[in-house]
Amino acid sequence: MINPKLFFLIAFAFLTSAAFAQTSITSGDKTFEIGGVIAGYVNYRFPNPGYNSYKKDEFAFRNLRLWIQGRTKTRWHYELQVDVLPLVSGGSTAENPALVTAEVDYSAKLFKNLPSLNIKLGYDKLPYSMSVQESIFSTAFWQRATFCKGDYFSQRDLGLTLHTNFWKQKINIYGGAYSGLGEAIFTANGGDTDPSGHLEYVGRIDVATSSRYRYEEVDYRQTPFPNLRFGINARYANKTQPAGQSLPAPVAGVPLQGPYGISVVNGKKLIYGGDISFSYRGFSAQFETDIIVIHPADSADPLYYGTSREVNKGVVKAGGFFVQANYFLKPAKSVFSTRFDYQNPNNLAYGYEKWINFAYAYQINGWRSTLKIQYYRPLHQDATQNPLNYTGQIRMGWQYEF
Repeated sequence: MINPKLFFLIAFAFLTSAAFAQTSITSGDKTFEIGGVIAGYVNYRFPNPGYNSYKKDEFAFRNLRLWIQGRTKTRWHYELQVDVLPLVSGGSTAENPALVTAEVDYSAKLFKNLPSLNIKLGYDKLPYSMSVQESIFSTAFWQRATFCKGDYFSQRDLGLTLHTNFWKQKINIYGGAYSGLGEAIFTANGGDTDPSGHLEYVGRIDVATSSRYRYEEVDYRQTPFPNLRFGINARYANKTQPAGQSLPAPVAGVPLQGPYGISVVNGKKLIYGGDISFSYRGFSAQFETDIIVIHPADSADPLYYGTSREVNKGVVKAGGFFVQANYFLKPAKSVFSTRFDYQNPNNLAYGYEKWINFAYAYQINGWRSTLKIQYYRPLHQDATQNPLNYTGQIRMGWQYEF
């Protein structure tokens, strides 16, 4: 028998799919927009033996996201985006934050024959990781690959971003400097930077072969020519704390820091990675890998897992990769996706995880009103660092943009 809450969710999706629309106001060369998205699901978990009392059936609203944005035709753009649910509950995470975006963007034409330089100041996604750049609302999945959800590195931060492009937007270059505290910047020390006084630096370059490549997992545009994009990115932070000082508690704690304690560390942290994307006539595929090299400042740091200096050499390594394939069957308004994830959050702990994911999305009205279902199963459990209470999970629900 179908869950009555799920039945209500599906019925409401169909009844309201054409009831609302994003509000847009234009005056001269200025445009102002108000919109949002609501998303909810039913989640079923299949418990491991011995965990029959483990909660496995839940109904939850994932998002009630609202945004306002404005722009002029030539120079300025601003945006404020918040998610009401984590804002009210206090359960903000990197993957589902209360404050999503608060930024101002200015397009500066410095030289006549060169592309404009976009200067963005504020709080927004960092120009690192292909997966992070893509909207979770334009994919069949309910969540990103395991190592891109914010447990390994922050998705958002406060700072300055520079961006320019060449070759009809086929080459994009990003660079910026940020607080290095990620999603915890507004709760740490009342919004001040950490005692180290050092910033985090991030850079990215991506190149597409045949046309401008948008950060979209699914080729719902039915790209008429094969399009391949390559990207590389890196980020570095030295958050070594002065004697007698420590990272603020909101930074070091869960959920903003994740279960592995490596999102922000007392020490030096270098992350680098690359990605490849492909799209053609409804078929698309992505691959991304990231490697993390950490030098904890404290020889007794828990990240060393009690190993001696001779064993750890003062270095902790982590990383992961995912490979994903998608197909958009336009006549059926359907998206089919599958993804394989691998992650190792600490090479000294001798643990890693492998996941297999399957997802399906039915577009009632494009991505504006979509029913989604995702099944994900751990193929290998990291019993040392992140023991799981379940053998698989199904998440199905609906998202609606208004």
